[in-house]
Amino acid sequence: MADGQTEEDKKSPKVHATEEQPTEDSTAIAVQEDAVALAIVNDAAEMALIQEAIDANIDQSELQISRLAIMQPQSPEITGQEMGFSPGQIVDNITREIYTDYVNPPWLTGKVKADKLSPVYCCLIVPIFKLPSEFIKWIKKDEQEPGGDQWEWKTLDQNDPRVREGVWAPIGTFKGDKPPVTSNINMLCLVLDAVTGLAKSSFIVATFTRTSFSTGKNLVTQCKQHGLGDLPYWGRTYWLYTKMETRMVGSTESTYCIYKIAKGPSLEAVNSKAGQTIRQFALWLADPELGRVRQESLINSAEIEGGESTGTESANKEGDDPFAKQQSSQEDGAKKF
Repeated sequence: MADGQTEEDKKSPKVHATEEQPTEDSTAIAVQEDAVALAIVNDAAEMALIQEAIDANIDQSELQISRLAIMQPQSPEITGQEMGFSPGQIVDNITREIYTDYVNPPWLTGKVKADKLSPVYCCLIVPIFKLPSEFIKWIKKDEQEPGGDQWEWKTLDQNDPRVREGVWAPIGTFKGDKPPVTSNINMLCLVLDAVTGLAKSSFIVATFTRTSFSTGKNLVTQCKQHGLGDLPYWGRTYWLYTKMETRMVGSTESTYCIYKIAKGPSLEAVNSKAGQTIRQFALWLADPELGRVRQESLINSAEIEGGESTGTESANKEGDDPFAKQQSSQEDGAKKF
């Protein structure tokens, strides 16, 4: 025919090659997807309503959350020679469950000759949410009463005049060698089994203070930069391990363990299902109206034991403070990675 079309072509409906015509199946799938999306939205709204009602019935005194703790050479379990405990292990400060394995550094496997490696106590953590920092004025050990308070006061308000007077710059104005107020960096974490990827702990707080303070700054800095790699805050795991240090304080030798970190694999590579649960809890803590209150309640319910639960060396004798001259280390801590 003149126009190059057959009679059959002319009878067929004209369809542009670039347009995809809906079919019954595709329409049904679209309807199902819309229904699922609506169900998810409704479910989230219902869960938020339920959680709000539960929160209204919870008093802060009814909450309890653990912190990670380092077994120090001066810890009761060590001095009492309890079976199974060794200096450098990382444990639950309430249950005393041991989370670390004593192995060659996994982050160096294949990068360093095996005969050049030495075992360390380490565990795999997922940093989930940066919680408010704490500021604590401790009672001197020789002035503490058995079963009594271990601190004079504790606050989450960095603008408190007592904080300003008791910590170094940039937060405070203290200029001496030994700040009377301790600063704690707090990170909500989950401990994972390095082999199976399954959770070994409930949500737990990792606290970095004194000689571990710069390690906490490193971790916060690394998590803050996850967005550059298209990862959520909790998108990467980290190896949390301990290092034994010895310093002379006057004429006395002081030995203690501190926290260190090393990058681990992505959370997706370790546990592909954990991300959604973590995200929901992070959203609960980030609620525009109630989030800050929840964060403060969470950290205030996390028991702290005179520095031991935070992995510091405060079990040393009163006056023996290896941290006293660590100001420059704190200031440079976030630049070491």
